[in-house]
Amino acid sequence: MAEGADSDISQKQAGISLGNLGVIRQVKPQYPAAALRQGKEGVTELLVKVSPDGVPEEAVIAASSGRWDLDNSAVKAVKQWLFTPYPETAETSELWVTIQIHFRLDD
Repeated sequence: MAEGADSDISQKQAGISLGNLGVIRQVKPQYPAAALRQGKEGVTELLVKVSPDGVPEEAVIAASSGRWDLDNSAVKAVKQWLFTPYPETAETSELWVTIQIHFRLDD
């Protein structure tokens, strides 16, 4: 079995479209060994605060996968991402995006 982790990004705050925010560097999460052995899959939804220079400043779990190891792996990976820088305005001084990390076992 091969492991896979996919991500979906959606905008939580108005003012910047995803087309403008974009992902420059996306680090794929490690599939935790225990979850892999047990054949466990899941989706972790994160809220990520992105600074104007595109760096994730904070990542919090909005919806757990039900497994701490999958959730922890998702947080660690997303904190290494880099987003497209954006101009800071009063509306975008705290830009949060929603990211879903899907942990799937491929046949």
